[in-house]
Amino acid sequence: MAAAHGLNREARLATTRVSEHPRWYDQVGVRSSRHDARWQSAWRARPPRTNPVPSGVAAADTMIADWTATIRELRELADVGEGPLGYWGVSMGTMFGAPLLAATAEVRCAVLGLMGSFEATNPWTTAAPAVTCPVLFLVQTDDELVPAELALALFRSIGSQDKRLHAHPGAHAAVPIEEIEASEAFFARHLS
Repeated sequence: MAAAHGLNREARLATTRVSEHPRWYDQVGVRSSRHDARWQSAWRARPPRTNPVPSGVAAADTMIADWTATIRELRELADVGEGPLGYWGVSMGTMFGAPLLAATAEVRCAVLGLMGSFEATNPWTTAAPAVTCPVLFLVQTDDELVPAELALALFRSIGSQDKRLHAHPGAHAAVPIEEIEASEAFFARHLS
């Protein structure tokens, strides 16, 4: 299980819950330089603006390279090998996950969401049509960071023929536990 999340506590807890499901034995995460304490302080202290999501995210190429190298190294471990690989990444996990999914066929299925098509040049927006694995996409209809219509636009642009959207009322970090359970069932279906 490859897992990625944003800066908030709820996403980290959800990532942990999904990855601790008894069907999965291995979990890996790659820590972005955007998660270090200095970057987080600067992010929180930034002046308010209309688009709360960083534009362009130059780190996408670096994260793809880091994820690809990590997956390659893990595949060489005797206790990991060539088992099925799923990706769970919402919010910032989608920002980096969509480009990764577009760049590799290794991932069998993915849970994405809590992100939208803010700008046509965002790496996750340009990568979405090339994402062909099955996708479960989560949306919070009252999301204060990602308007639902932008999330829906990103969902629609995903190239997979097997994609589904789950939407709930609530704020960005208020994904209900039912969606974590739906993620678990989704992975069980596609990774068994």
